[in-house]
Order: sequence, then C-alpha cells, then structure tokens
Amino acid sequence: MVFLLSTALANEPGDTIAEVAAQYLEERPALRIEACNGLIEDVLRDAGYPMRGRVTTLYDDMQAEGWLHQEPVPFPGDIVFFDLTYDSNGNGRADDKLTHIAIVIDVDPDGTVHMVHRASSGIKPLTMNLHSPGQHLQGDRLINSYLAAPSYGEPGRQLAGELWRAFATVDGESVPPEVPQPARGAQVDRSAAPQPPPPPYGTARVVRGDALRPRQVRRHSCEELWYLRNAIFARHGYAFRTPEARTAFDALDWYTRNEDVTAQTADAWLTETDRANLRLIQDLEAHCHD
Repeated sequence: MVFLLSTALANEPGDTIAEVAAQYLEERPALRIEACNGLIEDVLRDAGYPMRGRVTTLYDDMQAEGWLHQEPVPFPGDIVFFDLTYDSNGNGRADDKLTHIAIVIDVDPDGTVHMVHRASSGIKPLTMNLHSPGQHLQGDRLINSYLAAPSYGEPGRQLAGELWRAFATVDGESVPPEVPQPARGAQVDRSAAPQPPPPPYGTARVVRGDALRPRQVRRHSCEELWYLRNAIFARHGYAFRTPEARTAFDALDWYTRNEDVTAQTADAWLTETDRANLRLIQDLEAHCHD
C-alpha cells in the first residue's frame, strides 16, 4: 500500500487537540456551554474531532471506543476524567462520580501533567502528578492543583491527583475529522483519482522518537505496521533499497537519506525508545501470517 506523501508530517489527533486546548487557555474565549464539558466539546470541535455530551456521556462513549486508560503518564491531547469534585447529585455526601473533565496540553519529564479545564471562574490551567497524588507542592513547584470544591469532599482528598479517574486517548480512526461540505448547488469534480490514505496513526510519534503504546496500534493492518516499522529507521535516514520503501519515504520532507545508515549499521543509530517501538510492532506483525 502507498500512503499519502504529504510535504510535512501531519499532527495526530492528540497533538492537534493539545494545540487547540493551549490556545483556549491563552485566549479564554466564551464557550457555547459554560461548563467543564463545554470546553471539551469546543476544543474537540475546533480540532476536527467532534464529540458532545455531559462528562458521564463522554466517558461512556470513550470507554465504548476503547480509548480509556489508567497509565500514570498520558499523552498531550488526552482527555482527563475526575470523580468527587463537587456534590453533583445534591445529596450532601461525597459519592459523586465523573464530575469533572480536562484536557492534557503538556507533560513534564517527571510525569507532572499540565491541563486546561473550565473551572467555576472560567478557563484555567490545572496541574497533576500521579506519582505523588497527595502532594500539592514539591519545594516551590506546583505538582497537584486543588480541584474539589472547598466545602465538599473528604479531608485529604482535594487535590487533582487524588480525584483522578482515567485518561482517554482520542483515536482519529474512530472519530473522522470534519471536512468542509461543498456549497449547495456547487459542482463537485468526481473525476479526480482518489488520494492515497494518510500515514498510519502513530507515525508522528515514532518520527519524533516518542514511545508507542499498544492501544495506539493494535488495530493497524499489516501494511500500516510495515510503514510504522520502517518509519523508525527512516527518521535516522536509513538508505532504503526496495522500490516500495523508496516510494513510501523518499519524497517526504522529514526524511533525509543517509547512505551511512544501512542494514549493517542501523542498529547503532537506534535509541532505546526506537527499539521498544520495534518490539511492539514486530510482536503485532507476528500475527500477520497466522
């Protein structure tokens, strides 16, 4: 399969969502619904991955898609769910589930997660570290924001890390991006040849040298796994010899051919993350011939 040869490596859903969310934090525009879920709806819409609903509905929909995870370090663009932030059912007890939602915009090397959310006072930053969920400050550095309403909850359970429930990684394959529709009465050229598909989900991550996770690639076809595996070598300039690989990578702006990177020398160029990604992909490729 030949994939779309774009002039630049396109952002994946999480990258785009994080960029849009960061812009919302900077500009703090009015939301269509002035609530925490309203921020998520508007950001996802502007990023091209529209979803709607209350926090509970978004959680159920993302769970049905298989996007939820509870790994302590998320991806930028992940959706973040929280319990026990306020008395949503009005019964006076701290038993309220799925009461708040946010979006990851960045993650520090130590796992501190920087988010944006719609608080009672508007669009605000939010910080969380799941390695130290009960710690507000680390020296002078904020690692867990206070999140629960001041008069609500249990003593000692007020911080973001203590109230976190799950992350969700949006998969662009499941939520097709919105595309502009032709104006009514406009002529549509149906004679043009169909474009090749874009590079598989995960390409941007491996080209940056970031780690893949199984849930990102578990539904990939054998052709897509082949592309991802070779993209790991392409980021180091691997001098491809086969026509298929040269067709796939030679025209890409991010690929620079290096005749010194060959089958005999490539291993020395790989990072530990590259090797981990290769093992994951090769484990999945082992089923291609079942």
